[in-house]
Amino acid sequence: MDPALDAIIAPDAKLDTVADHIGISEGPLWVSEGTGGYLLFSDLTADRIYKRSANGALSVFLDKIYDGPDFLNAGQQTVSSGGMAVIIIGSNGLTLDPQGRVVICSDAARKLIRLEKDGKRTVLADRF
Repeated sequence: MDPALDAIIAPDAKLDTVADHIGISEGPLWVSEGTGGYLLFSDLTADRIYKRSANGALSVFLDKIYDGPDFLNAGQQTVSSGGMAVIIIGSNGLTLDPQGRVVICSDAARKLIRLEKDGKRTVLADRF
């Protein structure tokens, strides 16, 4: 409808379903790797981060973002697009730091977490 959009997205671009059966998704992040890369995105209701490779393969990148004692009393409740009441406990923001490490915002855990290259988690901020 707006020709300015054609400068960003080709008018003949095709939509692609990244994944289905995801509760509530946020935090898309493209991670460059060699000549390709992969897409990370959060599922707030499943408490995990998915990875979609350039060839379309979908896998779990990280599970159990919330590490607190009682997930039923954490996060917040909302209503999904399907009308079901759900608890949001997963990450809702992803980015990369200057060294290429994934940084995760977890509102339920009230933490900003950096994922180290060896898979360990470093808390950058807690309950700020």
